[in-house]
Order: sequence, then C-alpha cells, then structure tokens
Amino acid sequence: MTAAIAVEAQGLTRRYGGLEVVRAVDLRIPTGARVALLGANGAGKTTLLAMLATLVSPTAGRATVAGHDLGRRPAALRRAIGVLGHQPMVYEEMSSLENLQFFARLYGVPDADARIEELLRTVGLWLRRREPAAVLSRGYHQRLALARALVHRPAILFADEPETGLD
Repeated sequence: MTAAIAVEAQGLTRRYGGLEVVRAVDLRIPTGARVALLGANGAGKTTLLAMLATLVSPTAGRATVAGHDLGRRPAALRRAIGVLGHQPMVYEEMSSLENLQFFARLYGVPDADARIEELLRTVGLWLRRREPAAVLSRGYHQRLALARALVHRPAILFADEPETGLD
C-alpha cells in the first residue's frame, strides 16, 4: 500500500530577474511526514515554502499540495494549508482572542469559540487573551501566529523558522 502524497513538486523554479533562487526542485512528501529543509542563509528555503503556499508564483515547474494544483485553484489550496512565517504578522491593535476570531470567521471554522479556546490554552495565551497583541512579547506573537496557522485545522502546515522568538 502506497502512502498518499501531501506535497509533490517537479522542476519547481523561481527566478528574480536573472537570479535563480530556487532551481528545479523535485520532491515528494507523503501524508503525515515531517520534513525539515536545511541549508545556508539565502539557499531558497523560504522562497520554496512561499511557492508551495501560493505566496510567490513559480517561474517554472509544477506542484500539488494537499491534492490541489498550485496554479489552478490557489484559494482552495490555501484553505488546506496553514502557514507560520518567521515574522508573526499579527494584528497588534487586536487581542489574541480577536485575532483568532477574525481568522476563524475567514475560514468558516465550525464551533470557533471552542477551537480558539483550545488553541489559546495550548500556546499559553489563554490568561492574556483579551490584551492587545501590541503589549505581548515577540515570543507570544509567535505563539499567536502558530495558533492562527492552525485555527482551521489545516491538512498541511508550512513553518518557516517556527521557533523564532520562542523560549
């Protein structure tokens, strides 16, 4: 029995002008696998993740993520993934609770209140859930960003330097 494939890419390439930052990546990741991309700064790891998350278009090649073709229905693909970047990108004027409520509404999360409470407790923000994110530390911002990436129960989580700022 062959495992289902979560992510598959053939010849995935990204150029910026004459500079090729990702060259002809081929990969096949089975469902349930945990994969770490290792390489020097500037090796193209973030760009590869950005292409797979539909944040950057590939210059060449093709890929499927969670059964969705990268170029055909990017909105459907985005609903199937969670993305955690090294920059948390939280709405600082909103509380942790409000940040997650906002994204839960965007994703149409059923029983959102229970899911949000579960995540805020898991990442250690439940007791501070009503404080504006602006007063929280960098580490708490990263924890909130993780909760946001998971709020809709994605099939796949892409994480770029996920431990940045965490203790």
